[in-house]
Amino acid sequence: MAFQAFVVRTETLTVLVESCNGNHKQRPTASWQHDFRASTFMENLAGLGLRPE
Repeated sequence: MAFQAFVVRTETLTVLVESCNGNHKQRPTASWQHDFRASTFMENLAGLGLRPE
């Protein structure tokens, strides 16, 4: 299974398209995702010079 995000940049706009898998969600039947907590997604965005704002 793959979760991917795409960043589309133009001269005036930056758009993030992502799968919304997310952290801190209750998924008791999927042990590898249950209450998942990782910071790598936000760290990778920061590495591209992007912020949530």
